[in-house]
Amino acid sequence: MLCQKETAQAIINKEADSILQVKGNQLSLENALNEAILDALEKNTKSKRVPRKTEENHGRAEYRETVVIPYPDHPIFQKWPEVKTIGMTYLTRTIDGKIQEASSTFITSAKSGR
Repeated sequence: MLCQKETAQAIINKEADSILQVKGNQLSLENALNEAILDALEKNTKSKRVPRKTEENHGRAEYRETVVIPYPDHPIFQKWPEVKTIGMTYLTRTIDGKIQEASSTFITSAKSGR
């Protein structure tokens, strides 16, 4: 199985954009993403985008909020030169009165504002 860097490069070589989820096995990258996104939210950075969506289907209600910012100047991103944008999606789901929460971080070669 290819690693994410090889997969991302293969996509870039085809002149397409990649979006890759960052999971806990990439702890340094995940921590840098979380720190940068929280910093952008706290400082109310103008370059961030925060689309929100609420849906009700199949007996459940979902609320999604995605924070997208240009990649920050951080040494870890030197390993990912094609990364242009980073983000986090926060999901709240209510099923049968029970609330579930989850978040997911990602990196992408797409520029912010697309």
